[in-house]
Amino acid sequence: MTEDIDILIRWLKIREEFEDGFQLTTVDQLSADIDRSSLLERMLDGDEPFKLPPPKAFGQPWYSLVESGKGSPYEVTEVDHPFDKDGGKVLLIDQVIWNIKEKISEKSWWAVCPTMPDVKWKVWYEGEKDPPNWVGKDDGKPAPRQIADWQIVREQNFIRTNTTAFTNATSSTATSIGSPVWTISGESFVWTQG
Repeated sequence: MTEDIDILIRWLKIREEFEDGFQLTTVDQLSADIDRSSLLERMLDGDEPFKLPPPKAFGQPWYSLVESGKGSPYEVTEVDHPFDKDGGKVLLIDQVIWNIKEKISEKSWWAVCPTMPDVKWKVWYEGEKDPPNWVGKDDGKPAPRQIADWQIVREQNFIRTNTTAFTNATSSTATSIGSPVWTISGESFVWTQG
């Protein structure tokens, strides 16, 4: 029981450090926070918290994205940055703002999540139809979403899991690091384990 109390105190300290405006108000509020905290649940299960908060998806921590280095968001939309009067763009990935580092194509970007600004992610669409609610669709009706149409992969272990992506890929060996280099649609990526 003492160990659980220590974990609870550590959880409160983490929240105090990373949550803007965090304060304990009532026992009822604390009880509700305990009941719905993914972080506390992970800590009680013996998992260590990340050094920085993970990205969120629909308001909930997206732990699997950080742990596996890849995911399949439900929705991705490029929009005007809500606080940039100069017309900057951001991505809304599952209702969370991500900063665009580089736009590769109409449906492909390098982006970072504000909670982990040093980790770059490749975000792209690989569906056969336009994404649901995609600007520029002719009929104005959302297309049905196919499973895994949107992809997101951490830069350090970027590799497309769909083998058809390598149909037209070329491979060479990078002698300086001894890893194969794949070129897909004019972009080169080094295979890394991770």
